[in-house]
Amino acid sequence: MEIRLFHPYINERAIENSVQVLRSRWIGQGPMSTAFEKKAGEILHCNNPVLVSSGTVALHLALILAGVGPGDEVITTAMTCTATNHPILQCGAKPVFADIQYETGNIDPHDIYHRITSKTKAIMCVHWAGYPCDMSELVQVAEIAGIPIIQDGAHAQGATYKGQPIAAWSEYFMTSFQAIKTITSVEGGLLNCPNEDKAERAQRLRWFAIDRENRTPAPDGYYDHRDIDETGYKYQPNDVFSAIGLGNIQDFHRLLNDRRLMASYYHSELADVSGVTLFDKQLDRASGHWLFTIHVERRDDFIAAMASRGVEAGVIHRRNDIYGAFGGRRDDLPNLDEFEKTYVSIPIGNHLKIYEVEYVIDAIEKGW
Repeated sequence: MEIRLFHPYINERAIENSVQVLRSRWIGQGPMSTAFEKKAGEILHCNNPVLVSSGTVALHLALILAGVGPGDEVITTAMTCTATNHPILQCGAKPVFADIQYETGNIDPHDIYHRITSKTKAIMCVHWAGYPCDMSELVQVAEIAGIPIIQDGAHAQGATYKGQPIAAWSEYFMTSFQAIKTITSVEGGLLNCPNEDKAERAQRLRWFAIDRENRTPAPDGYYDHRDIDETGYKYQPNDVFSAIGLGNIQDFHRLLNDRRLMASYYHSELADVSGVTLFDKQLDRASGHWLFTIHVERRDDFIAAMASRGVEAGVIHRRNDIYGAFGGRRDDLPNLDEFEKTYVSIPIGNHLKIYEVEYVIDAIEKGW
């Protein structure tokens, strides 16, 4: 048996939709993009959704809308994909890394306030594995400082916190539809904006700062001469990936429920396994369960033992401060220092059957 960490979920509707688009006149941004943007907004409870070409560019747009520019600072986490923090550099700003919680992998709200300066323009948080950060505490810090929160919700599709959808807890929320996310469109991302004005600006910025919605045809065959008054980007969606996403998203609630059942099974069966420490699980929040991460003793031995039994396990993402682009390794992140020694992810996802989850549990219980 061979059990992988990831496998993309593509249903038949996604295939049929994409074939329909490829045989049509519209393969760029068109009606399918509009439909996917609306549907994704509804399912993920985003009131002002803007569909873009990736989650990374959604973060870039969020930073721009939040007023982040050269010389500014953004407090963020180093325990994430580098895609979270590259957009900060794109803005000419500096990522300021706060420590994380060992038991969740999420940014520690108590390590943020003392890092705020006059240059701080936003807080960026990542919901590790889909498990929501302590949003009440983050909101309190942000309100005292008078700065917005930008959520990287790439892992957190379907997550809730204190009875509310996770997107409701900040001015800006992003999720990703990259190849192995719960909802995939192969590529793509969604940005939720705080109001219609910000969303309209994001819609312009994603397409060279052109007002695509309100422009009108001109007699010469082009369009009216509306001004382009700021730098725009080629961040727009297309109907090919939107067709795939629109097909797959119809199954979202089932996909999320399946992941929750698998995670619950892992929690109950691995709780007393020697050498395993489960991550925190509070009753006031529900994870999106994109990953299932645990702490283990002798991690390299664990990964090798799992591989010998046909189970893929491994480290997902490395702390960003080890990379020169982010200024090099910090010496003031003690929880992250401990976290990086022991964290590992085991298979969870819609490619798995329950007997395969049982097999993973049995493989772990055999020891390493």
